[in-house]
Amino acid sequence: MFKECKVLSYNKFLNILVFDYDGKQIQTTIKLDDNCKTVYVKYEDGICEFVDKEKYMKMISKNKKKSEKIINVEETENVSE
Repeated sequence: MFKECKVLSYNKFLNILVFDYDGKQIQTTIKLDDNCKTVYVKYEDGICEFVDKEKYMKMISKNKKKSEKIINVEETENVSE
């Protein structure tokens, strides 16, 4: 699951990002939009994944579409019984 984190600073020339993660300042290198104020971080099994808001929203909409398809299939299976 992704966690929304506030961008504290971003150097677009060196691609250095500093963000707040549970009260801790974390620094990493990543290429982002200059206007990015929020990053979404997923930390799982020692691996971090970073996405900006635009990519996060695309991921969420894809997941919603998949769940809607699953629900529709289940509904049609129940009706045919």
